[in-house]
Amino acid sequence: MGKFRWSTLLLVSATKAFKELGEDGICLYKIEDANYQSVFVRKNDAILKFYPDLTPKCNDKSTNCSCSKP
Repeated sequence: MGKFRWSTLLLVSATKAFKELGEDGICLYKIEDANYQSVFVRKNDAILKFYPDLTPKCNDKSTNCSCSKP
C-alpha cells in the first residue's frame, strides 16, 4: 500500500471512529482493508490518540470493544 493511500486510510478511519464513538472515551476501531484494530481515544471533542494495535485488549471496563454504538 502506497504512502498516500495509507495516510488517507488512517485519516478517514480516525474520522469515522470519532463519529461512531460520539462521546469522550476509548474504543477499538477495525481498520478497513487491514487485519488489525486501532486504539482510538476521544477527549474534549477532539481526537487525542489513534494508533494501530495488533493485540488489543478490551476486557477492561474502560475500553469499548468497538467504536460503533450497539
